[in-house]
Amino acid sequence: MFEKLRQHLFQRDLQKRLQTHRSKRSSMPLERARYVGILFNGTNLDERKPVLAFAKRLKKEGKRVKLLAFMDNKADNSNFPFNNFNRKDINWYYIPKSEDVRNFMEEPFDILINLELNPSPWMDYIPALSKARFRVGTADAAPEACDLMLDMSKGKGIEEFIRQTERYLEKMQTRQNEIPIS
Repeated sequence: MFEKLRQHLFQRDLQKRLQTHRSKRSSMPLERARYVGILFNGTNLDERKPVLAFAKRLKKEGKRVKLLAFMDNKADNSNFPFNNFNRKDINWYYIPKSEDVRNFMEEPFDILINLELNPSPWMDYIPALSKARFRVGTADAAPEACDLMLDMSKGKGIEEFIRQTERYLEKMQTRQNEIPIS
């Protein structure tokens, strides 16, 4: 019963904010992106390593990269080299309330990549209200959180999701520099 109430309050808050949220959306190939945001679950070291390697590779290509990780704990995670939030930073109805999250949502990313393989309300909330021009996530994410949704087979890991994301973003074509997304 409480879970349904929490989900209802979450959806109501998200829909209310989406009504007034305005952001210029347009598709963009990865090669043209200058500023990339990466949202991921940083709890597990084995899943964190490929994400950090991907970010490093993008930086070597001359892109600005900003990371935001969800850490599934209530501990002090300030010693990590990337911005993060945890369960302490999520209110009762799943809305993230940290300064790092607010700042990340305000960034004008060319592309925001949500590398969370197991969707959760707070990990959909951030890209849904982000000022990013183009948002990528899994097919399990909320539709309002992504412009491009990739269907990952069960059992495939984060490394495969990163490969698929790069592959599709590299093949993306745009006419006259921009195609607005409605």
